[in-house]
Amino acid sequence: MIKVIVIDDQPLEGKMIDFVLERDCPYAVYAGQAYTIQSGVALAEKSRPDVAFLDITMPGGDGIGGIRALREVCPELRIVMLTAHDDFDYIRAAMREGANDYLLKPTRPRDVVEAVERWYLKSGEAGNDPVDAAKSYVESHLDRAITLSDVAERLYLSPAYFSRLFKARTGSTFSAWLAQRRVARAQRYLTETGLSVTEIAARVGYREANSFTRLFRQSVGMSPTEYRKSANREP
Repeated sequence: MIKVIVIDDQPLEGKMIDFVLERDCPYAVYAGQAYTIQSGVALAEKSRPDVAFLDITMPGGDGIGGIRALREVCPELRIVMLTAHDDFDYIRAAMREGANDYLLKPTRPRDVVEAVERWYLKSGEAGNDPVDAAKSYVESHLDRAITLSDVAERLYLSPAYFSRLFKARTGSTFSAWLAQRRVARAQRYLTETGLSVTEIAARVGYREANSFTRLFRQSVGMSPTEYRKSANREP
């Protein structure tokens, strides 16, 4: 689990981030909100968070000073700046001081999730590469009705983020890749066993043989029965 705090003088900001983490980031825990730089540093020192969302304009000090103070008590802390103004010079100064990321206000839930997930994956908390882990899980469970949401949940990732990550890493959507793996497994069964088409359909995750046959024909250009006959005629 990773720990997240919010340092922002707007209570709704913390409530929103708390809600988003609970809904979309099961691997993250919300550790509270501070409303000034000084109380934020105290909260960080007490809770030892992994990620801090820090407003760029705060009572009792600016965001740049807040970064320095946070770094003194939590050197490994990932700091995500929150700003209502896309001020390049200020953002660049914040990055030089040690901020890791920034989000524009009003903060979107999707941006919060992605900021936390970037740290989660980079830190190694996710274990093995999530795409490799997903592929391994699918290969071991092709007889089940697997969905993208199922796999994302097992990896403690949001479905939207996992979908984008899988496409970026493989060049294919998860659903297209899954269908290809089901067909490839079915081809092996058709050439190496005497299982019926209905039995093979069940072993590659289809309750109805008709749905399986339709997918197979779309992918291979012939029905499972035709494929088996063709393979058996080869010398």
